[in-house]
Amino acid sequence: MTYTEYVNGKNADQGMVMRVMTYDLNSKKLTKLADVPYTSQYPLSVVSLPDHKIYYSADVDDKGDQLFSYDLNTKKTEQLTDNLFAINDIVPTTPDGSLVLVAVKKGERTLKTIFYNKTAHAMKFMHDENQDEQTWSIAYNSAKKQFTIHSIRRGSERNKVTSQTEHRPLWSPRTTRLQKSIASPNKSVLSSH
Repeated sequence: MTYTEYVNGKNADQGMVMRVMTYDLNSKKLTKLADVPYTSQYPLSVVSLPDHKIYYSADVDDKGDQLFSYDLNTKKTEQLTDNLFAINDIVPTTPDGSLVLVAVKKGERTLKTIFYNKTAHAMKFMHDENQDEQTWSIAYNSAKKQFTIHSIRRGSERNKVTSQTEHRPLWSPRTTRLQKSIASPNKSVLSSH
């Protein structure tokens, strides 16, 4: 859970922070984890407790938002990307799996699905060559190790649901599905219906 707050409690003179919290459903306890700088186009952060990290977007030199991590153990911040313009979503998968982003590359206008390999510090763009394919949203089901990407082709009324899974793809009428293992994002099966 994230909310924004003025550093001085009154106005933006001293900047703003994204206050990152967790809520335990069993104990009903709200716990503040950290404050990270709010400099991005809009506040975006996600906690990965297995990674012991907060992933968030922040502006770099007024040239666009980049992906950052804040280590909850060491309290150190690391810039993870340098070639993005905006980040709309950050979804952690498994401790050794990729982060999945919905973001825009610098110099482009298309929201793309991006797999960020946390070990290699490298990004793989799912539909990099296709400027008509626009990612709208993404969701991850940790129990099934499956995520679903909702995208649309510009200039077309047709929506597309893409399922990425280690198990079974989601089936929806008149859709295109891409089956992809979270552990092996380079292997995929594409099918249309």
